[in-house]
Amino acid sequence: MRFTSKQRLLIAAYCAMMLVGLLLLILGLFGESWWLPVIGALIAAGSGFTLSIWLREFRGQDTLKNRA
Repeated sequence: MRFTSKQRLLIAAYCAMMLVGLLLLILGLFGESWWLPVIGALIAAGSGFTLSIWLREFRGQDTLKNRA
C-alpha cells in the first residue's frame, strides 16, 4: 500500500501529536498538576483515533482504486 506525500505528512503529524500527548501524560503523572495528564490523555486519544480513521480511509481508497 503506497501513500502519497500529503498522506505521509498527515500520518507523521498525527503520530507526532500522539507522542506529545503521551509525553504530557507521563510528565503529568509525576507532577503536581492534575490537568496535565488529562490534557495529555485527551490529545493522545484524539490523535490516535483520528489517525485510525485516516488510515482506514486511505486503505479504502486504495482498494477501490485497485478494483476499478
